[in-house]
Amino acid sequence: MEEIKLKNKLYKVQSVYKTINIADSFVLRANKLATTSGNGEAKLYVGNDNKELRSFFGNKGFEIDCYFEKSNLEQFMSQIKTEYFFPQQEYRANLIGENHLSNLYMQRLSMVNELQNFPYFKMVEQDQIEGPRVYVKSEDKPFQLLRELTFYEICKLVIYKVTDDLKSYSFICHLYVDYESKFGEVLHPKIIKEEEENIKTSSEIDETEKLNLVVSRIGQGQFRKKLLEDSSVNFCPFTLITKQDLLIASHIKPWSVSNNTERLDKNNGLLLTPTFDKLFDKGFISFDENKKLIISNYLDGDTIDKLNLKEVVIDNLPFKNREKYFKYHYQNILKKI
Repeated sequence: MEEIKLKNKLYKVQSVYKTINIADSFVLRANKLATTSGNGEAKLYVGNDNKELRSFFGNKGFEIDCYFEKSNLEQFMSQIKTEYFFPQQEYRANLIGENHLSNLYMQRLSMVNELQNFPYFKMVEQDQIEGPRVYVKSEDKPFQLLRELTFYEICKLVIYKVTDDLKSYSFICHLYVDYESKFGEVLHPKIIKEEEENIKTSSEIDETEKLNLVVSRIGQGQFRKKLLEDSSVNFCPFTLITKQDLLIASHIKPWSVSNNTERLDKNNGLLLTPTFDKLFDKGFISFDENKKLIISNYLDGDTIDKLNLKEVVIDNLPFKNREKYFKYHYQNILKKI
């Protein structure tokens, strides 16, 4: 089991719950979509009542001790900043004033910066609500951050169940940003637009290379061609499939943080079938220096089992000349505690 240090004590991660989507009905009024009605509700939907949920949270009427990690919230604020300053959705805050949302970001970032390392709150099941849907609520101030920092659909919550004695349990809450769920791209549209504009207006790059740099972001052009023509890499290392129209050319070190040389470097590329490409691109899997598959602890056990993922050495992984790129992915892209 993974371990986490909480308040100077070492805890083992017992399990992780499936990803919880932040609903528009849950977030504060300013964060709501302008097209929706209502002022929001302070209860969070965590899933339908079933064996998996009860095994994780407890019997009906459960009360659980929860913590945020300040470092996770700081990382989350860095990831969500672009949407606050260049919103791609129409939020109610936009209707108040052009800079209202960015001003809220600065206020909320200050709140996060002032937090203790492990802000505590107690979450209580709202067992008075009839039906199969399970909701939780808290009167503690840190819980308000879930409603205050997040936006509908692009923000996700992962909850870890941890213990130091296998008798009592605490719960660690992590937030992360998933732009792809709404915008169809791992990157925020504003970042893509700026990077492409920088390439197109550069006087140091000829027109052919500009085109190749732009299309390499989606695994096309010379970047994909060079991978398909290289027999040491023109297959998916998991499935060994070589059929070209089933293979996706993915950057190991993401396009957005690569320089122009790295963006076209075939050694920064990997061909994967769609499921594995999605897992790798989103940081749910990575590889260590021994070609061992590393599975993100953001993935719940049920998903891992259904995908038949195991942390074993992937012998067919084309690792030579790609060491620095895989190291970057493992250290910076893999989602982890």
